[in-house]
This record gives sequence, C-alpha cells and structure tokens, in this order.
Amino acid sequence: MAKLGCEDGIDDELWKPAAAHELKPYAPAGKDHNGCRTTWIRGGGKVSKEEERNHCHACIMQHLATHADAKTLRNGISFIIDVSGKDMEKEPKVGNETLIQSFYQAIPQRPQVILIAGTSRVTRAFVNASIKLASLFLKQKILDRITFVSVEDAKKRLPLKSAPVYVGGNGGGIENYQEWVKGRLEMLQMPDL
Repeated sequence: MAKLGCEDGIDDELWKPAAAHELKPYAPAGKDHNGCRTTWIRGGGKVSKEEERNHCHACIMQHLATHADAKTLRNGISFIIDVSGKDMEKEPKVGNETLIQSFYQAIPQRPQVILIAGTSRVTRAFVNASIKLASLFLKQKILDRITFVSVEDAKKRLPLKSAPVYVGGNGGGIENYQEWVKGRLEMLQMPDL
C-alpha cells in the first residue's frame, strides 16, 4: 500500500470522506438469491496517479461495507464486472495498472460466482490470457467460478430488485451508495484492544 500513497496503512477511521468519490466504479446492488451481498463493478476505468491513495481507501471501504453482515462474511459474495462499452485495447495506459491490480488481488474476496459481463472477443482473449497466468497461483475451484456472460444474463443471476439501476434493476434499494457504505461501516464493531 505504501507504493500507492498509503504508507500509513489503515487507521481506526474506516470512513474516508476524501476517498468517497472513488466509489464511482461500484454500482449499487443488493443481495443475490442466497441472501449474500453482490459487488457489481463497472470495469475498465483507470486510476490516475493522483487518486491512487483515495482509490485504495475506497476499495477497502467498499469491501468492508459489503462484508459487514455475518451471512456475506461467512458465505461470500457474487462478484460481477461489467466491461460492456469498454475497449481495453484503446484505453490509454496510466502506468500503474500492474500495481493497482496487485492491490486488488490482495483484498480477500470470497466470491461464490465471478461473472465478467459484456466482453468482446478481444477482451475475452485478454482476460483468458490473464486467467491462464493466474492459474499458476490460483486453485482450480476459483477458476471454475469465472463465467463470461452478457449484461442481461448477469442481471438475471440476481433478483431484479438487487440488480443495478442502470441495467433495469432497483439497485438493492440503495439510493446513495456513499451513504450506504458509510452506514455499513458504522455497523462494524471495533474490538477493544
């Protein structure tokens, strides 16, 4: 985290107002059919060098908020990345992509399903190559959970009320994602040390 501007790590203040704007890739979504939270990301965006610290804090806030209930913490999440409308080949490189990806991989996820929605043939080839590389380090059961789907198919994997608003759902009833994250973080109990 030090290389991303977070040399002081994580402190007692889980909610970081300065980082809240970096929650923008996360589409508000509700629970899956098993009653566990869903993380739905509108992928393909880049993180500017100036926003690395805020982006890290936002990712940690989102992760903790999503896992703030016992059922999701115990059973895992549905993890959906929507890359529709993104041409990864044409996106200009920032130079920190590998570092950001390493940070993402360090966040402990328990995905029960990983859906990559809206991929083109070129994007699918790129992701498949990444998966082959990752297979050296990941268990087969994780790789078996990755499925390429259309955005419509991803939406059908959730109750309609849980799907993000931009795909025709109700966003899990979440009107303001920043306030939802803040509220979920406040639910977490801090141990007395």
